[in-house]
Amino acid sequence: MAIFTQRSNPLFTIILLALSAYAFYATWGISLIDGTLGHMLAIRGAKIPLIPGTHEPLRLHFTGIPPIDYWYTIMVLFFWEAVDGSHPATSLTGIYFLGQLVAVWTLIYVEGNRISNQGLTVAKTLLWTLLMQNLTLACFGPIYFVIHLAVSPMLSSSSSTKESPTKLSNATKYLQYLPLSITLGYIVPSIFIGLPAPTIQSYASQQAAIAVWTPFPAWVALFQVLLTWCDSKLSSSSTVGRSETSKAYQAALRRVYIFAITGSAFIHIGTITTSMSTVLFPAVYSPIIRSEFAPAHLLFPDNASVDTIGAGVLTFMQWDQWIGYTAVLAWALKLLWEVRAFAGAAFVTRVWQVLETVGTTLLLGPGSAAVLLIWKRDETAWAGEQRPEKATGGF
Repeated sequence: MAIFTQRSNPLFTIILLALSAYAFYATWGISLIDGTLGHMLAIRGAKIPLIPGTHEPLRLHFTGIPPIDYWYTIMVLFFWEAVDGSHPATSLTGIYFLGQLVAVWTLIYVEGNRISNQGLTVAKTLLWTLLMQNLTLACFGPIYFVIHLAVSPMLSSSSSTKESPTKLSNATKYLQYLPLSITLGYIVPSIFIGLPAPTIQSYASQQAAIAVWTPFPAWVALFQVLLTWCDSKLSSSSTVGRSETSKAYQAALRRVYIFAITGSAFIHIGTITTSMSTVLFPAVYSPIIRSEFAPAHLLFPDNASVDTIGAGVLTFMQWDQWIGYTAVLAWALKLLWEVRAFAGAAFVTRVWQVLETVGTTLLLGPGSAAVLLIWKRDETAWAGEQRPEKATGGF
């Protein structure tokens, strides 16, 4: 009996695509309406472009390739007031988003590495992560999830008795170095863009740091190639049975999930604690910080016209997160429900799983909640828990 059910559900597909369509309006559309994009283009097109809030020149050249340099300049303008401290709410929201994306990116890389997904569109992780990084998780995440549900065989490579030890060994090596690659290619560059100018780095170097950070998926991929290549050259090959290789794969995947949950939860708890402390201990903060870090201000976009790029970026990131997290959690729940052990679950059971996910999101963050759902799916598949062949309705 198959471990997974058939995935076709037009309603679920429509919901995800509707989220993507609305995301284009809620992010790029509102940024055009509220003046954020207008402010950026005006600075970029000025006779002497200056960094917002300074008299320092805006860098217009990074690589010597005009289209890439133009985009990097736009990214510098987009993120500058999120990293320079002038807009505390935007800065804190950006830090939170970076933390949750550790978990989201990890899941995308894990799915691309599954043996059953090799050769499929969802295995092109560099393409998908570049799209989500540069053009928003909210816009392209749901599209990825729809394609994943449509084409992925959904079978965990570690539970398949048909996969060769060699394939499992290669997949295991990929997972063993994935946390380090994400740390070096994503987390470290994220730290560098936040180092203040001009006290720690120059204005020019901070702009360069943003430009280097922008295509971070390429650096993660590069570190993966280098680390796995070094492993192949330094480690001795030995013949290992399928059972042992499968156990090694499962252990490596669990470590990857722990890494993702730790990074996501740490930032979530820190951000929530900081925001709630403005309510519980208001005397500790200045009136401006109390207002900026107030839970409602951090959570809910107001879509009002803005006078600064930083204020507009806050609204942009809030919509990007609301829609992006909704999509990734819906996708993760759908994958869990495809396991035979849950496919025939009663409606009340599924409602409870949704409520459990909401609770986990509140405690550990949406990124951690999504990882825990996928982890639960894998553990259930590995255990071989099965339900009757015919699944009930629902998502």
